[in-house]
Amino acid sequence: SSGINAEYGQSNLRFTMSSKDVWSVHLLKKLAELSTDSTNGDVIVKVGEDVDIPAYSWILKINSNLMNPSETVVTHPDIPNQTLVYLDTEFEESIEIVRQVISSFYTGEIDVERDLSELKILHKFALMYHVEWLLEVTLKKLSDLAEADSHTLIELYRFASSIFCESLKKRCLDKIDTTMIDEMTNNYDISLVDYDLVREISLSKNSALLECKKFELVRKWQEYDTEGRKGPTSQLIKNINFNSMSHADCRGVADWIFE
Repeated sequence: SSGINAEYGQSNLRFTMSSKDVWSVHLLKKLAELSTDSTNGDVIVKVGEDVDIPAYSWILKINSNLMNPSETVVTHPDIPNQTLVYLDTEFEESIEIVRQVISSFYTGEIDVERDLSELKILHKFALMYHVEWLLEVTLKKLSDLAEADSHTLIELYRFASSIFCESLKKRCLDKIDTTMIDEMTNNYDISLVDYDLVREISLSKNSALLECKKFELVRKWQEYDTEGRKGPTSQLIKNINFNSMSHADCRGVADWIFE
């Protein structure tokens, strides 16, 4: 083959690929073949009690910490040298996505052009099992979604808070402008907007956010649950810079406070 060179030693014949690119293509091809036939693998990834995904331990090890010793990794009771890896129960409703992730360990390819719900599952899998390359690509895609509508941004911020991802939270906050606040107060169920998000918006120094719009968000947020949110609202109001508001807007604030 034109892609292979023969090197003659004193007592052996050695073949080497003439190009790293050729070798990479060859290796990826063979790995892709393994992904479609893991019947000889030494691991079974268990998704719940009924779904088994055969795999090779070395493939799992170079991609994630799935094979790290833990209560989720046990020896097969009936098959010698076979290991069972039990995934977290939250992935039982996402079997097809799990199959795609395991397949990507062989091919290096996975489609991230998905809706937010599936991207969140992919990212949580990567986070839970330390799949670094998948973490990187899903975080980038999630960050891109912060430029969508307010509904997506709020859901994204809630997700970022749940996984303690400060970079994604900051990305969301950077994308909030007056138009976004209008959408939150007029077109979105304000009950689903977290206190943490309202607080961060009220504290924002972003020049694109008018103080009167911040106040409007706080007011609408509080009015959804007047008694339950009364205490937090008093703290949020302190974050508003009333000095930069017009007299008419300030009068509206005073009317609302003393009504």
